[in-house]
Amino acid sequence: MEPLALAKNLYRREAGETVGVSATELARRLDDRSRALREMQRETADRIGGILEPGKREAGEKGAAASHEVLGAIRDALAEQPGEMESLQDVSMDATADHLEQAADDIRGSVGKSGAIHKELPEGVAGQAMLGREGTATFDAESLVGGERVVDRDMAEGVAAHEQFHTEQEAPDAAEVTLKDGTRITDHEFIEAGAIAAQEEVNPQSVERLSDDYKAIRGKVGSLLSPDRLVELSRRGKMRQFAAEASLAA
Repeated sequence: MEPLALAKNLYRREAGETVGVSATELARRLDDRSRALREMQRETADRIGGILEPGKREAGEKGAAASHEVLGAIRDALAEQPGEMESLQDVSMDATADHLEQAADDIRGSVGKSGAIHKELPEGVAGQAMLGREGTATFDAESLVGGERVVDRDMAEGVAAHEQFHTEQEAPDAAEVTLKDGTRITDHEFIEAGAIAAQEEVNPQSVERLSDDYKAIRGKVGSLLSPDRLVELSRRGKMRQFAAEASLAA
């Protein structure tokens, strides 16, 4: 198994065991697991080389105890791979630890900044938050798994910005508006278009990960006014004013 694949499996296991904790706490646990992996690598090297000196024996025993839980998780992760035959000796624990440390930094630097809580969300949903309610942002750690790294940093930053914006939004002053050309826009579209624009300001690449529905909203509403103006009006719930300005701009 390649170190990145193993790191992703360990990340998923950690995510499954930490539902309900903050992003910051998840990042801390990933760091802990990374340190245990490095200790395991050092201990293995000492044993193989036969150079574990008496003075180092106590430290080695402590390291073995600290890494016992991680070793079990690694074995479980390897067992979850059908046809996977590599032994633990074929896996670089240091390289796996590098990937987990990067994942911790990515979580801490994105959803961690918003104080978001890790929660299992429906398939296809990476984050949620209550409108106008600070401290209600959540994220699904499993949904943030990336391709060339454990955590897709672009997506994580986009989710964080999107959900944080929802916590700052006021309720729209209309359920639906009709523009001069007959286009109808719902309050849901207005709310999400503002959050998508705010997300794009923070990380333009993150909008490439939007669902088809959100891409449609971005195409329909996001092009009617400048991003700055859309963000401002959506944050204040000024849906009628948005319709008036969009009609004039058409």
